[in-house]
Amino acid sequence: MTAFNSALLLAVLLTSHAVQAAPVKDLKPQELAAYLAAHETVVVQFTSADRKCRYCPGAADAYARAVAPAKDPSVKFARVQWPVWHQFPDFGKVEKPFGLPEQLIYSKGEVIGSVNGKPGDARVFLAKVQQARDNPMNSKDRQRAYMLAAQEPAKPMSAHEERLVRIMARKDLLTEFLSICEQRFPKVRSKVRKAHRDWVQSQEKDLDRAAIVMLARSNHEDAKLTLSLADEENGKLQTWVTGDLAILPRKSPEAGDCLKLANSPGSLPPITQTEMMQ
Repeated sequence: MTAFNSALLLAVLLTSHAVQAAPVKDLKPQELAAYLAAHETVVVQFTSADRKCRYCPGAADAYARAVAPAKDPSVKFARVQWPVWHQFPDFGKVEKPFGLPEQLIYSKGEVIGSVNGKPGDARVFLAKVQQARDNPMNSKDRQRAYMLAAQEPAKPMSAHEERLVRIMARKDLLTEFLSICEQRFPKVRSKVRKAHRDWVQSQEKDLDRAAIVMLARSNHEDAKLTLSLADEENGKLQTWVTGDLAILPRKSPEAGDCLKLANSPGSLPPITQTEMMQ
């Protein structure tokens, strides 16, 4: 079993019986050092509410969803954000991120690893956290790895792998939309939650395979490729929602929209062979 598979297996075991969401502690920049000193292992998301930050919108909610299933009480989850994305606060002696959004894994106040970008699937994210704990990196090694990842070309993606990545992208998009429905409309929460759970379970084997594919693709060009596939899926789902489901585009969904979507995952547009990378 590879290290990627081992980390994924551990993440699945840690999350499969979760009964309560892991809390995220919001911290001010000046509070971070004391919080790290008080806890041995801490995962911290650095992000901004600034809409000018290209990848920041939705990152805070995505992080909360990604860590929600975590079960290990020895790992704490925190978030630090600030209003103007490029004006980094003074963190004192605490090591700061290279970019935003970024999740740094600290052990005894020192960074041992990182997960770049907006988190997606919880199993993938928590497996990457576990990888960092199993194979800690110091600051120089992390910076070297970051630079190498920036220079490394994307790995070739087979048609099968692309299909899996697209399924994972759909899962993340559906999760994001339906989580908004659950929060805003308590009366439809149980139906929405069941529909989401049933769809995820129906895709479970492919999602597990997709998680392994995405774990093995960690450099910047790989991330750009998977992001472009996610953007394509987002466009297709928007067309599906406004066309097939006849849900009018609005700034915020209504309860009826949520129920309509919850009843329709089985009619998602197929991923056809013509869309695959040859």
